[in-house]
Amino acid sequence: MAVPGFDKTIFVGGLHRSGTSLLARMLAEHPLIGGLTATGAPEDEGQHVQAEMLPASMHGGPGKFAFDPRSRMSTDDALERGPKALQTSLVKTWAAHRSDAKPHFVEKSPPNLLRFRFLETVFDDPYCILVVRHPVAVAHATEFWANTSIARLLEHWCHAHEIVRSDASDIARLHVVRYEDLVLDPDAALASVTSFVGLAPHKSAEQVRADTNVRYFRRFRHHALLPAQIKITPLRWRFESRVRQLGFGYSLSDRGDR
Repeated sequence: MAVPGFDKTIFVGGLHRSGTSLLARMLAEHPLIGGLTATGAPEDEGQHVQAEMLPASMHGGPGKFAFDPRSRMSTDDALERGPKALQTSLVKTWAAHRSDAKPHFVEKSPPNLLRFRFLETVFDDPYCILVVRHPVAVAHATEFWANTSIARLLEHWCHAHEIVRSDASDIARLHVVRYEDLVLDPDAALASVTSFVGLAPHKSAEQVRADTNVRYFRRFRHHALLPAQIKITPLRWRFESRVRQLGFGYSLSDRGDR
């Protein structure tokens, strides 16, 4: 069912530095998909220009927000507060920050990955897109912002994606995009998303690099060899099983060359 003003609503979610901004910009280049612009908020994320959901910063911020149980929102949260009232509020707020009259709408915010069930209840089965990136790259890319250990950031990556996996069977329309696939072959990855949404493919003008993970894996290999690290359980032993079980095709033994 279409939402007034948004014929098709697309929500992009994923941990900080996973590629959500890149994918949202690429989608907003489609002749039929519009997004938020000139909001004055970081990356024009919808989480910062609405009052119905707390932003990730209120749950600890990058590398931490998924640890706060309140950051996960479900169907029950939407039903308790009234889906139509929530929809009206969010549409009114976000529509004010659209610069075009394109019929379909994309909104991206990292904590969406914990709120797809909430959002699909409010927006009548929207298209939910989860962007994932290798945990080593995410951990090291987020390290400065989070001001915490690599071990804790890997724990956060696992914890957040385990929540998504547990929610997945209850999400009507969920599509997963791997960052590594997106930068390796942008046209193919983007076509898979537009096909999922039911729209014709388009080409993006975004300039991407396919080797951005490499430097993070170099840091990880160095980190794993530090004397202090040798005295505790190696990170690979601690997280390898959880990373593999999530089914995204990642391993902490990867070299990061794609």
